[in-house]
Amino acid sequence: NASLLKGNITAIEADLKGPLDALVGKIEIAPSNVSYNKMKFTSLQGKVVFDGQPSGRVDLTALNEGSEIGITGTISFAEGVPVDLKLNAKSIRLEELSKAVEELGKYGLNGTADVSALIRGKINAMKVTANINSSSAKIKDIGTLISVKLSPEYDLSDGSFTLRNTSFLWNGAHISASGTVKKSNGTQEFSLSGTIKNASLNKFHDTVKFFKTMGISGDAAGSWTLKGKADSPEILL
Repeated sequence: NASLLKGNITAIEADLKGPLDALVGKIEIAPSNVSYNKMKFTSLQGKVVFDGQPSGRVDLTALNEGSEIGITGTISFAEGVPVDLKLNAKSIRLEELSKAVEELGKYGLNGTADVSALIRGKINAMKVTANINSSSAKIKDIGTLISVKLSPEYDLSDGSFTLRNTSFLWNGAHISASGTVKKSNGTQEFSLSGTIKNASLNKFHDTVKFFKTMGISGDAAGSWTLKGKADSPEILL
């Protein structure tokens, strides 16, 4: 949402000639401070170079709380030409991501992560594919996840979310997950599944109250499935 982008560009120089699908020249941005929602970016700088092709080459960098973010790839001002961008960020604080995406705030995220993402497609049909790695991530009411590897894909055209090759350690248990989250009549609908290994159920008594209430203990392993609408999901173990 571009309306959430705020701040001042210190200086921008543009020298472009030709039609939108065959521009020649470049745009240069001097170090500037901007923000997206409440997430602040400092020292935003870089350039976009056009050489007569429909797309121009992007090379931008910025800092967020000392962590460097880089964006490279191609963009175009011509109608119908797809975007092809790559984002890399090292040691981004998860609580900072919550400042950019308000929906994440309710999860009380804490920790750091390395993020690489591809942003591709036409403006009205872009997809974001990412790889996220965190040695330790804390989530409100869930606890700490260790060795998190997350590979999501988000389709901006329909709001669907696909999860691939995801795994983490939670209370000593190794958990994997994959599947989709789609919107149906305005409500999120889950279709997720995975495996769980080396789960000592005693360690889940503080986070899964049902286990403690029922006096469930011992070790567990197997598969799990989460299906249904967000307000009434069905969990199968």
